[in-house]
Amino acid sequence: MDSENITVKSYECKQYPWKQSAHALFNCMRELDYLKSALKYMAIAPRYYPEYVDYLKIEDITKLIFPMTCFCDIPLSKLHYHIKNYGAYSIGLDKANWGIKNKLQPIKYVNQNSQLLKDFVSSFKVAKEIALSGLKLLRII
Repeated sequence: MDSENITVKSYECKQYPWKQSAHALFNCMRELDYLKSALKYMAIAPRYYPEYVDYLKIEDITKLIFPMTCFCDIPLSKLHYHIKNYGAYSIGLDKANWGIKNKLQPIKYVNQNSQLLKDFVSSFKVAKEIALSGLKLLRII
């Protein structure tokens, strides 16, 4: 696939008139091969990324690794800052007709004092207890 510029016609979404975010969800990637693969197979493959969670202050857990695919809804005029960290190749998908329909949530960042962070901590503590209970049960059986 040769490198070429593609012009995308802008439009206004009347159903969801977002003012602070883009009308598209972007999946940025560092490798051209990832983009080629996504286009060839019409699928964006999740990758395993470490998420450092020491800020959750859960004993013995500082990092979680799970498969994920991240989408951002950063306006095109601001996207150049994002691609410096996440890659210059990207696919943009319509937020309303594709993202919302498929129950997608753009990436969220949590602040240290937010209720969302407190909810994450509670959920992870319960999940850890359940996982440890399962391990104990396996030892008994």
